[in-house]
Amino acid sequence: MDFHKQKKLLNHLTILYVEDIDEVAQYLSSFLTRRFQTVHRAHDGKEAITIFKKHKDFIDLIITDIRMPHIDGIELSRMIKEISSKTPVIITTAFSDNEYTDEAKDIGVDGYITKPIDNDELVHLILNVTSKHVS
Repeated sequence: MDFHKQKKLLNHLTILYVEDIDEVAQYLSSFLTRRFQTVHRAHDGKEAITIFKKHKDFIDLIITDIRMPHIDGIELSRMIKEISSKTPVIITTAFSDNEYTDEAKDIGVDGYITKPIDNDELVHLILNVTSKHVS
C-alpha cells in the first residue's frame, strides 16, 4: 500500500483507545488524535465496553492495555470479539508474558505491541490489521 493510500486509510479510522495510566494515555491519545478521524478514550475495560456498545458500528479498531482495573485487556478483547468478531484489537503491554499472548491469540486478538510504544511500529501495525478489515 503506497503512502497516500495509507494516509487516507488512517484519516478515516475511528479508534477506541483504552489505557489506565494517564501519562501514557495522554501521550498516545495526542499522537492518535493527530492521525485518525476519531479517537474515543477509555480509562479501563469497564468504560471501554460501554463506549464500544454505544459506538460499535463506527469503531474500526480497539487499542487496549493488557493490565487495567475492573476489566483487563484480555477480558475486554474477549467481550469485544463476542459482540463483533471482525473488529480488530491490538493489545499494548509492558510484559512479554507468553501466558497473556497465548490467551489473546486464542480469543482472536489481531496484534500486540510492547511498551514503550514506538509510534512508527504502531502505525505499521494499525495499517496491517485494519487493511484486512476496513475497506
